[in-house]
Amino acid sequence: MLPAVERAGAAFFKNWSIHLQGLKYDDSLTVGQNQAAFIQPRYTTGPQLQMYAQILVNNQGKRFTTEGRGIAYGSAPGHSDGGRALYNEAKPPYYIIFNQDNPDIKTTVWGSAANNAWANDEAVDLTAALDAAAALNNGQVFKDATIAGLAAKMGVPAVTLQATLTAYNGYVDSGTDSDFGKGSQYLTKKFIESGADANGPFYAVKLYPESHISMGGPVIDGKCRVLTSETYLSPTSTAAEQAALEAAVIPNLYAVGEFANRAFYNVNYVGAVSLTLYPVMGRIAALHAAQAIAANP
Repeated sequence: MLPAVERAGAAFFKNWSIHLQGLKYDDSLTVGQNQAAFIQPRYTTGPQLQMYAQILVNNQGKRFTTEGRGIAYGSAPGHSDGGRALYNEAKPPYYIIFNQDNPDIKTTVWGSAANNAWANDEAVDLTAALDAAAALNNGQVFKDATIAGLAAKMGVPAVTLQATLTAYNGYVDSGTDSDFGKGSQYLTKKFIESGADANGPFYAVKLYPESHISMGGPVIDGKCRVLTSETYLSPTSTAAEQAALEAAVIPNLYAVGEFANRAFYNVNYVGAVSLTLYPVMGRIAALHAAQAIAANP
Protein backbone atom coordinates (compact mmCIF):
# COMPACT_ATOMS: atom_id res chain seq x y z
CA MET A 1 0.00 0.00 0.00
CA LEU A 2 2.84 2.44 0.65
CA PRO A 3 3.90 2.63 -3.02
CA ALA A 4 0.24 2.96 -4.07
CA VAL A 5 -0.47 6.01 -1.92
CA GLU A 6 2.89 7.49 -2.82
CA ARG A 7 1.96 7.26 -6.49
CA ALA A 8 -1.33 8.95 -5.63
CA GLY A 9 0.65 11.96 -4.42
CA ALA A 10 0.70 11.34 -0.66
CA ALA A 11 3.30 13.04 1.46
CA PHE A 12 5.15 10.96 4.07
CA PHE A 13 6.02 12.00 7.59
CA LYS A 14 9.68 12.79 8.09
CA ASN A 15 11.63 9.98 9.72
CA TRP A 16 8.86 7.45 9.28
CA SER A 17 9.90 3.88 9.78
CA ILE A 18 8.67 0.41 9.01
CA HIS A 19 9.94 -2.61 10.88
CA LEU A 20 10.32 -5.67 8.69
CA GLN A 21 10.61 -9.26 9.77
CA GLY A 22 12.48 -11.77 7.70
CA LEU A 23 10.89 -14.87 6.25
CA LYS A 24 7.54 -15.95 7.59
CA TYR A 25 7.80 -18.54 10.33
CA ASP A 26 7.93 -22.05 8.95
CA ASP A 27 6.73 -24.61 11.48
CA SER A 28 8.27 -27.43 9.45
CA LEU A 29 11.77 -26.33 10.48
CA THR A 30 13.44 -26.89 13.81
CA VAL A 31 14.32 -23.97 16.04
CA GLY A 32 17.96 -24.06 14.96
CA GLN A 33 17.01 -24.06 11.31
CA ASN A 34 14.62 -21.18 11.89
CA GLN A 35 17.45 -19.26 13.50
CA ALA A 36 19.62 -19.93 10.48
CA ALA A 37 16.88 -18.69 8.19
CA PHE A 38 16.29 -15.55 10.25
CA ILE A 39 12.64 -16.36 10.79
CA GLN A 40 12.45 -16.61 14.55
CA PRO A 41 9.34 -14.68 15.66
CA ARG A 42 10.41 -11.43 17.25
CA TYR A 43 8.23 -11.26 20.33
CA THR A 44 8.74 -14.71 21.73
CA THR A 45 11.38 -16.03 24.08
CA GLY A 46 14.29 -16.72 21.80
CA PRO A 47 16.89 -14.88 19.78
CA GLN A 48 16.32 -11.75 17.71
CA LEU A 49 19.11 -12.10 15.21
CA GLN A 50 21.37 -9.21 14.28
CA MET A 51 23.80 -8.92 11.38
CA TYR A 52 27.28 -7.59 11.84
CA ALA A 53 29.99 -9.22 9.72
CA GLN A 54 27.45 -10.59 7.22
CA ILE A 55 26.24 -8.64 4.21
CA LEU A 56 22.80 -8.14 2.67
CA VAL A 57 22.22 -8.16 -1.10
CA ASN A 58 19.21 -7.83 -3.38
CA ASN A 59 18.01 -10.29 -6.01
CA GLN A 60 20.81 -9.14 -8.33
CA GLY A 61 23.55 -9.77 -5.78
CA LYS A 62 24.11 -6.06 -4.97
CA ARG A 63 24.26 -4.41 -1.57
CA PHE A 64 21.71 -1.64 -1.13
CA THR A 65 21.96 -0.63 2.54
CA THR A 66 24.21 -0.85 5.53
CA GLU A 67 24.04 -3.93 7.72
CA GLY A 68 24.01 -3.94 11.49
CA ARG A 69 21.69 -4.00 14.43
CA GLY A 70 18.09 -4.40 13.41
CA ILE A 71 18.45 -4.82 9.65
CA ALA A 72 16.79 -8.22 9.90
CA TYR A 73 13.61 -6.40 10.79
CA GLY A 74 14.80 -2.96 9.67
CA SER A 75 13.48 0.49 10.51
CA ALA A 76 14.34 4.14 10.27
CA PRO A 77 16.57 6.12 12.68
CA GLY A 78 18.26 3.94 15.28
CA HIS A 79 17.88 0.72 13.31
CA SER A 80 20.22 1.39 10.35
CA ASP A 81 17.33 2.63 8.19
CA GLY A 82 16.78 -0.92 7.00
CA GLY A 83 13.01 -0.64 6.62
CA ARG A 84 13.18 2.40 4.40
CA ALA A 85 15.98 0.83 2.37
CA LEU A 86 13.94 -2.34 1.85
CA TYR A 87 10.91 -0.24 0.91
CA ASN A 88 12.90 1.85 -1.56
CA GLU A 89 14.63 -1.20 -2.99
CA ALA A 90 11.42 -3.24 -3.36
CA LYS A 91 13.22 -6.10 -5.09
CA PRO A 92 12.78 -9.21 -2.97
CA PRO A 93 14.01 -11.76 -2.34
CA TYR A 94 17.04 -10.49 -0.46
CA TYR A 95 19.93 -12.61 0.76
CA ILE A 96 22.15 -12.58 3.83
CA ILE A 97 25.62 -13.79 2.85
CA PHE A 98 27.86 -15.69 5.28
CA ASN A 99 31.24 -17.33 4.98
CA GLN A 100 32.83 -19.96 7.19
CA ASP A 101 34.48 -17.23 9.28
CA ASN A 102 31.29 -15.46 10.23
CA PRO A 103 28.41 -17.83 10.96
CA ASP A 104 28.44 -16.64 14.56
CA ILE A 105 26.17 -13.64 14.97
CA LYS A 106 24.94 -11.50 17.80
CA THR A 107 21.47 -12.11 19.18
CA THR A 108 19.23 -10.40 21.66
CA VAL A 109 17.21 -12.85 23.71
CA TRP A 110 13.72 -11.41 24.04
CA GLY A 111 11.62 -12.51 26.97
CA SER A 112 14.58 -12.67 29.34
CA ALA A 113 14.94 -10.57 32.46
CA ALA A 114 17.75 -8.46 31.03
CA ASN A 115 16.48 -7.54 27.60
CA ASN A 116 16.54 -3.80 28.21
CA ALA A 117 18.43 -1.55 25.80
CA TRP A 118 19.94 -4.47 23.89
CA ALA A 119 22.13 -5.09 26.92
CA ASN A 120 22.25 -8.87 26.66
CA ASP A 121 23.60 -9.46 23.17
CA GLU A 122 25.32 -12.81 22.98
CA ALA A 123 27.16 -14.64 20.23
CA VAL A 124 25.57 -17.75 18.76
CA ASP A 125 27.39 -20.04 16.35
CA LEU A 126 24.93 -21.01 13.62
CA THR A 127 27.26 -23.19 11.56
CA ALA A 128 25.41 -26.41 12.37
CA ALA A 129 22.02 -24.77 11.85
CA LEU A 130 23.11 -23.28 8.51
CA ASP A 131 24.42 -26.66 7.36
CA ALA A 132 21.22 -28.41 8.43
CA ALA A 133 19.02 -25.79 6.76
CA ALA A 134 21.02 -25.94 3.53
CA ALA A 135 20.77 -29.75 3.54
CA LEU A 136 16.97 -29.48 3.47
CA ASN A 137 17.31 -28.14 -0.08
CA ASN A 138 14.06 -26.21 0.30
CA GLY A 139 15.24 -23.01 -1.36
CA GLN A 140 15.71 -20.96 1.81
CA VAL A 141 19.35 -21.53 2.72
CA PHE A 142 22.05 -22.18 0.12
CA LYS A 143 25.62 -23.41 0.58
CA ASP A 144 28.49 -23.77 -1.87
CA ALA A 145 32.27 -23.95 -1.87
CA THR A 146 32.57 -21.15 -4.44
CA ILE A 147 31.02 -17.72 -4.94
CA ALA A 148 29.97 -18.63 -8.49
CA GLY A 149 28.33 -21.82 -7.27
CA LEU A 150 26.50 -19.95 -4.53
CA ALA A 151 25.29 -17.33 -7.02
CA ALA A 152 23.95 -20.05 -9.30
CA LYS A 153 21.94 -21.57 -6.46
CA MET A 154 20.64 -18.14 -5.46
CA GLY A 155 19.73 -17.32 -9.04
CA VAL A 156 21.73 -14.08 -9.11
CA PRO A 157 24.45 -13.06 -11.61
CA ALA A 158 27.74 -14.54 -10.45
CA VAL A 159 29.78 -11.62 -11.79
CA THR A 160 27.63 -9.15 -9.83
CA LEU A 161 27.85 -11.07 -6.55
CA GLN A 162 31.61 -11.47 -6.96
CA ALA A 163 32.00 -7.75 -7.62
CA THR A 164 29.93 -6.98 -4.53
CA LEU A 165 32.09 -9.21 -2.34
CA THR A 166 35.31 -7.85 -3.86
CA ALA A 167 34.21 -4.28 -3.11
CA TYR A 168 33.23 -5.30 0.42
CA ASN A 169 36.62 -6.92 0.97
CA GLY A 170 38.18 -3.59 0.06
CA TYR A 171 36.08 -1.85 2.69
CA VAL A 172 37.27 -4.37 5.29
CA ASP A 173 40.87 -3.59 4.32
CA SER A 174 40.37 0.18 4.49
CA GLY A 175 38.03 0.15 7.48
CA THR A 176 35.61 2.43 5.59
CA ASP A 177 32.42 1.46 3.81
CA SER A 178 32.27 4.17 1.15
CA ASP A 179 28.98 2.85 -0.24
CA PHE A 180 26.69 2.65 2.79
CA GLY A 181 28.70 3.70 5.82
CA LYS A 182 28.68 0.41 7.68
CA GLY A 183 30.37 0.93 11.04
CA SER A 184 34.07 0.13 11.02
CA GLN A 185 33.59 -2.13 14.06
CA TYR A 186 31.46 -4.41 11.84
CA LEU A 187 33.92 -4.53 8.92
CA THR A 188 35.71 -7.54 10.33
CA LYS A 189 35.32 -10.47 7.94
CA LYS A 190 36.35 -10.75 4.30
CA PHE A 191 35.04 -13.21 1.70
CA ILE A 192 38.05 -15.14 0.36
CA GLU A 193 37.57 -17.94 -2.15
CA SER A 194 41.10 -19.29 -2.55
CA GLY A 195 44.50 -19.28 -0.93
CA ALA A 196 45.66 -19.89 2.62
CA ASP A 197 43.01 -17.58 4.03
CA ALA A 198 40.08 -19.07 2.09
CA ASN A 199 36.94 -19.14 4.21
CA GLY A 200 34.41 -21.12 2.19
CA PRO A 201 31.96 -22.73 2.13
CA PHE A 202 29.72 -19.73 1.61
CA TYR A 203 26.09 -19.44 2.66
CA ALA A 204 23.12 -17.39 1.47
CA VAL A 205 19.88 -17.08 3.45
CA LYS A 206 16.84 -15.97 1.46
CA LEU A 207 14.85 -13.13 3.00
CA TYR A 208 11.33 -11.98 2.15
CA PRO A 209 10.19 -9.00 4.22
CA GLU A 210 6.89 -8.90 6.02
CA SER A 211 5.70 -5.92 8.02
CA HIS A 212 6.04 -6.11 11.78
CA ILE A 213 5.15 -2.54 12.76
CA SER A 214 5.21 0.89 11.17
CA MET A 215 5.44 4.35 12.63
CA GLY A 216 4.37 7.17 10.38
CA GLY A 217 3.76 6.50 6.73
CA PRO A 218 1.50 8.87 4.76
CA VAL A 219 0.50 12.19 6.25
CA ILE A 220 -3.14 12.29 7.36
CA ASP A 221 -5.30 14.87 9.08
CA GLY A 222 -7.66 14.43 12.01
CA LYS A 223 -10.27 12.97 9.65
CA CYS A 224 -7.79 10.30 8.45
CA ARG A 225 -7.70 11.90 5.00
CA VAL A 226 -4.39 11.44 3.15
CA LEU A 227 -2.56 14.70 2.37
CA THR A 228 -0.09 15.79 -0.28
CA SER A 229 1.94 17.85 2.18
CA GLU A 230 2.86 17.71 5.86
CA THR A 231 0.19 20.17 7.00
CA TYR A 232 -1.14 20.56 10.51
CA LEU A 233 -3.97 22.42 12.21
CA SER A 234 -4.29 23.59 15.79
CA PRO A 235 -7.05 25.29 17.78
CA THR A 236 -5.48 28.61 16.77
CA SER A 237 -5.10 27.86 13.05
CA THR A 238 -6.20 30.65 10.74
CA ALA A 239 -8.73 30.35 7.95
CA ALA A 240 -5.85 30.46 5.47
CA GLU A 241 -4.15 27.53 7.21
CA GLN A 242 -7.40 25.58 7.18
CA ALA A 243 -7.79 26.30 3.48
CA ALA A 244 -4.23 25.13 2.85
CA LEU A 245 -4.97 21.82 4.55
CA GLU A 246 -8.13 21.32 2.51
CA ALA A 247 -6.15 22.02 -0.64
CA ALA A 248 -3.70 19.25 0.36
CA VAL A 249 -6.41 16.58 0.74
CA ILE A 250 -6.35 13.73 -1.79
CA PRO A 251 -10.04 13.18 -2.57
CA ASN A 252 -11.57 9.90 -1.40
CA LEU A 253 -8.31 8.54 0.04
CA TYR A 254 -8.18 7.63 3.73
CA ALA A 255 -5.54 5.80 5.76
CA VAL A 256 -5.87 4.17 9.17
CA GLY A 257 -4.02 1.79 11.47
CA GLU A 258 -0.28 1.36 11.75
CA PHE A 259 -0.11 2.36 8.12
CA ALA A 260 -0.89 5.96 9.08
CA ASN A 261 -0.69 6.44 12.81
CA ARG A 262 1.81 9.17 13.41
CA ALA A 263 -0.80 11.92 13.53
CA PHE A 264 -2.12 10.18 16.64
CA TYR A 265 0.96 9.10 18.57
CA ASN A 266 4.12 10.22 16.75
CA VAL A 267 7.20 8.01 16.45
CA ASN A 268 6.80 5.48 19.23
CA TYR A 269 5.33 2.13 20.08
CA VAL A 270 1.77 2.08 21.34
CA GLY A 271 1.51 -1.55 22.45
CA ALA A 272 -1.96 -2.57 23.59
CA VAL A 273 -3.24 0.97 22.97
CA SER A 274 -3.42 0.04 19.29
CA LEU A 275 -6.31 -2.31 20.06
CA THR A 276 -8.51 0.75 20.55
CA LEU A 277 -6.66 3.28 18.42
CA TYR A 278 -7.16 1.57 15.10
CA PRO A 279 -10.88 0.82 15.37
CA VAL A 280 -11.33 4.46 16.41
CA MET A 281 -9.34 5.60 13.37
CA GLY A 282 -11.43 3.34 11.16
CA ARG A 283 -14.65 4.81 12.56
CA ILE A 284 -13.38 8.37 12.09
CA ALA A 285 -12.45 7.62 8.46
CA ALA A 286 -15.77 5.90 7.76
CA LEU A 287 -17.84 8.73 9.23
CA HIS A 288 -16.06 11.39 7.24
CA ALA A 289 -16.10 9.29 4.07
CA ALA A 290 -19.87 8.92 4.46
CA GLN A 291 -20.21 12.67 4.93
CA ALA A 292 -18.11 13.30 1.80
CA ILE A 293 -20.26 10.91 -0.25
CA ALA A 294 -23.47 12.54 1.03
CA ALA A 295 -22.17 15.98 0.12
CA ASN A 296 -21.10 14.87 -3.36
CA PRO A 297 -23.43 12.03 -4.40
